[in-house]
Amino acid sequence: MSELHLACIVEGKGERPALPKLLRRIVEQITAYQVALPTPPMKKLDRAKLSHPGELERAVEYLARNAPNAALLIVMDGDDDCPVNLGADLLRRAKAARPDRRISVVIVQREFEAWFIAAAKSLGIETTDPRGPEEIRGAKQWLNEHRPPYRASIDQERLAATFDLDEARTNSRSFRKLWKEVEILLAEVS
Repeated sequence: MSELHLACIVEGKGERPALPKLLRRIVEQITAYQVALPTPPMKKLDRAKLSHPGELERAVEYLARNAPNAALLIVMDGDDDCPVNLGADLLRRAKAARPDRRISVVIVQREFEAWFIAAAKSLGIETTDPRGPEEIRGAKQWLNEHRPPYRASIDQERLAATFDLDEARTNSRSFRKLWKEVEILLAEVS
């Protein structure tokens, strides 16, 4: 069985344990491949540091050295930025730092928790919020109001292991982007 080796850059403390669970679930639905997350699998990079010259590039270089056979996946919150523009900029910078590596960038529209809101019904949350899941600013607070208590550093991993992936794909453009990027990376190792 082939393995997809991934090293990831994430923004928040909660994403460090949540993203590997989520990636494994996606890969299991797509194919019979296994996901290998090298040690160290993650590099946390504060969103505020992204605009500092060299910060993203240092994180990419760190992962490339510490996970020599891995593709690099960058997953960051978009907050109020345009995900397309931010993603293109981060991908350009990351590839300039390591043109020899397979690199994908996924910018979550608003916050990582938007993916949970996109699959709210599977989490037992009934909502009639007229905004789409990716239009909600303050997704952590929204989850805390609709499914208290929500603590990102504790709950992200658990919710990443349980929310309905198909519901999230239907309701979240950025989640579809994550899915597509994983498919592309899997095709490259097959």
